[in-house]
Amino acid sequence: MRRLLALVVASAALSLPPSAAHAQNPPKMGPYLGIALDLVDESFDDYSGDPDFDPGVGFLLTAGYRFHPNIAFEGTVSFIDHIDSDDSDDFDATLNITVLSFNGNLKGYLTTLRFQPYVLIGMGVTRFQFDQDGDKDKDAGVSAQFGGGFDWYVTPRISLGFSGAYVVTTGKIEDLDHSTFGLGAQYRF
Repeated sequence: MRRLLALVVASAALSLPPSAAHAQNPPKMGPYLGIALDLVDESFDDYSGDPDFDPGVGFLLTAGYRFHPNIAFEGTVSFIDHIDSDDSDDFDATLNITVLSFNGNLKGYLTTLRFQPYVLIGMGVTRFQFDQDGDKDKDAGVSAQFGGGFDWYVTPRISLGFSGAYVVTTGKIEDLDHSTFGLGAQYRF
């Protein structure tokens, strides 16, 4: 009886169309696009008086290619606006900061299932624009980021995800390290 039941179950499984058998799995490789809400929490060491900065809010655009089931390369553009400081006893000016960055990232996925955690490492160019009581200044430098996150596939091609990274800045923007947190969606082609 067990053999007959196993034969019936195996025959039924093999008779399913291939697309139905793979409908729950995301594509293993290929291009993708994403958009996310991006938040920044500063770790700036560049300001005496240690002013309090509000978290910045912006967006993150991503275009990438997964060339191995567990490895992808992507390019990102991030724009963060209004990292604003308040007046303090030792810092008697209001400072508004806008951040624009372009990065190339390498992502390592830990699984290829619907829930896909990953680690990320990347390098790029970051530009800070400072507006202090009407005086504007811009500086740019090389930045590196280290982080991780996850993608959760709600359909085989559409995922929701969360990412977090610590950004290390160098050159003219040295000591303007910050953390980014993204919440968004992605489409796999």
